[in-house]
Amino acid sequence: MATKQKRSVFSEIFEMSNLTGSAYRILVRRRFKEAQIDLTVEMLQVLGCLWQQDNQSQQELADRLLKDKVSMTYLINNLSKRKLVERCETESDKRVKLIQLTPEGIAMEEQAQRILAELRSLVIGDIPAETMRVVLDYYDQFNRNIQEQLAK
Repeated sequence: MATKQKRSVFSEIFEMSNLTGSAYRILVRRRFKEAQIDLTVEMLQVLGCLWQQDNQSQQELADRLLKDKVSMTYLINNLSKRKLVERCETESDKRVKLIQLTPEGIAMEEQAQRILAELRSLVIGDIPAETMRVVLDYYDQFNRNIQEQLAK
């Protein structure tokens, strides 16, 4: 494939990825609102990281979600106001605060995951897993290429 054609296809992939991501975020927000869950997709991402592994530092969460410190502070403050997370001091370094799920934050996982599973099923439709794996492999390669450039 010629370089110009590759650039054009990549632009289409990038645009479709952005459109799909934006539409999915709107759909998630709508379904959560219908279920009377007051969370943004970004707050849900933080909770998702904590559901996988609780007691992470704010910096670990920021690194995992590719968020800056100010954005992460804002998200954690909002989750804390909703009584879904709390900041806890570490024994070894009082300056480091671990972000920990509250009982309410733990309890929310089941309802949130149920809604997300329904949405995944609707979005995936009848697309075969093998096809999705191929797409994922290409995105993985795109990401490796980007990380390589960022490391320079």
